[in-house]
Amino acid sequence: MDRASDEFMLLLTKAQSSIYACIFSLHPDPVAASDLLQETNLTLCRKAEDFEKGTNFTAWATRIARYHVLNYRRRLKREQVIFEPDLFEELCVVQE
Repeated sequence: MDRASDEFMLLLTKAQSSIYACIFSLHPDPVAASDLLQETNLTLCRKAEDFEKGTNFTAWATRIARYHVLNYRRRLKREQVIFEPDLFEELCVVQE
């Protein structure tokens, strides 16, 4: 690793609790928040060269985290299975 990547990893490590707090405030499911943190970390590492040294790393990182949460929530919404009321009632009937 070179000096720039060491500095980036130090910034990333220091910002973990702030990034997680941002994610958890938007989606308070601890398991999903942990997964979203890992996805965010991967994106941050891939975009390390896009970070402008001297700017606010945490603000940049949490903006990327918010995009991950929004995309996750969109996926959840699309994947929801909605039953028609009649089918739902039929599925809920207990067989004797």
